[in-house]
Formats: sequence, structure tokens, C-alpha cells
Amino acid sequence: MLARLLAAAFTASTLVSALTIVSGCTVNANPRGTGDGDGGTSDGGVTATAPLTCAEILDCATKCPDPDEGDVCADACVARGGDKGKALVNDLVACAKASGCADATCFKSKCDKPIGACLAQSSDTVQGDPSGTPPAANGTFPADLVGRWAQVGLTNGSSFEFAADGSTTQLFINESNYLCHSKITVAASGVTTVSGSTLAFYRKQGTQTIINCDGPAKASAMSTATLTYTFARGTQDGKDTLTLTMDGASSTTFTRQ
Repeated sequence: MLARLLAAAFTASTLVSALTIVSGCTVNANPRGTGDGDGGTSDGGVTATAPLTCAEILDCATKCPDPDEGDVCADACVARGGDKGKALVNDLVACAKASGCADATCFKSKCDKPIGACLAQSSDTVQGDPSGTPPAANGTFPADLVGRWAQVGLTNGSSFEFAADGSTTQLFINESNYLCHSKITVAASGVTTVSGSTLAFYRKQGTQTIINCDGPAKASAMSTATLTYTFARGTQDGKDTLTLTMDGASSTTFTRQ
């Protein structure tokens, strides 16, 4: 439970208060429907059934009432997290406890690494499998998938643009103001093939840029990798949609642009 993760020095309700105070505003990001809802698809286009990441656990916790009901609510947020998300929250909480900070500047300077690691988890789904087998470089791509498909949430967004020969560009962005301003962007290009209900994007080149806790932007080249999805077509509000599911886990729904 979150109250136990925080140990005696940092109750769940004080974490909720601290997150709001340190960020300077009330966080309202909800990319996976982490607030109230019926378990359907959130405005961000990602199904709410996926385990929450570290950043999503904290976002969920900032919406909890305080102080009396905060512990139960925040514990429920943690319970919805995946193993990695919970571990990263643990790291952040441990740093918060050890730092002894009473203001945002101190906390950011002493805990920038766990803050950055918490946000960085959000880009796990676009890293890909470096050992994956690359698809053919110039395959025939389904005509009904050619074009640009995008998903835009409150603090995140991603897109794929497919050409007729399978040439592909991918963009991804995730931004956070939980404790300071952090941002991850990915710009990549490669080739995509489709076989049955499987869509495979082979990244030939890419750049990942990270702004960690108000720091300078740091760009790094990404290795070649394969991202494999099952896909499904549909419609939503009269628009064509493309839903991509990785490893049978979280599904992201893109809309034709």
C-alpha cells in the first residue's frame, strides 16, 4: 500500500499534497483513463485496462481527496500499477523521504534521477525489440492503411505515417509537470509490413530527446529495433481508427488524419 511505501515519514495524503505544491499546479493528465470511468477508452486513446505506469500512478494519486481518505485512494492507485511502475514509485518515495526537502527546488535537485526514470517509463512501448527480425525493405503495404494516423492525449501523443511502399515515420511525445517540467520525444523512420492481423514496424533510425526535470534537452540516437503489434480497424465518431496492441497488453487507438 502507498502509505506503507511512504513509511512513517510520508503518508499518502502528504504525497498528494506535495505533488500538487511542488508542481505548482493541479495535475490533470489522464492518458489511460486513470480517474473515474467505466474501464473504456480514455480521451487519450489508450485503454484503461493496462497496468498504470509510474507517472500514471502519481497522476492518479494527485486526484485523491485529502487527508482522511487519501491513503485508501492512493493505495488503490498503486494497486492498479504494473510491477515496474510500482518499483519506480518506490524509488521516488524513498528519495522524497531521504532528501528531507521542504521545497520544490531542493526536491528537484536531489531527486531528479528517480523523477526522470518515472517519466521515462512512458516511452517503453516505443523502444522495440532490438533482436527482432526486420521486415522486407520495400513490401507492398495495404492501401487502406496508407496515410497518417495519430493519437493525442492531454500530456502525450503519438503518430504513424505509412507510405504505399511501407516507408514509415513515427513520432511520440510525453510531457509531465508533476514535480518539474520533463519531456520525452521520439522521432523515428523505417519500414512497416502487414501480415494477417500483425503489423511490424522496423525502425531504421531514430532520435530520442529527453528533458529531465527542467534540465537541458539531451538527444541520443536510437538503435534499430522492431515493434510488433496486432491491429484492428474501426470507426469512432465517424472517423476511421486503427488500434495497435503490443504484447497483448495496452492498446492505443489512432485516428486517420
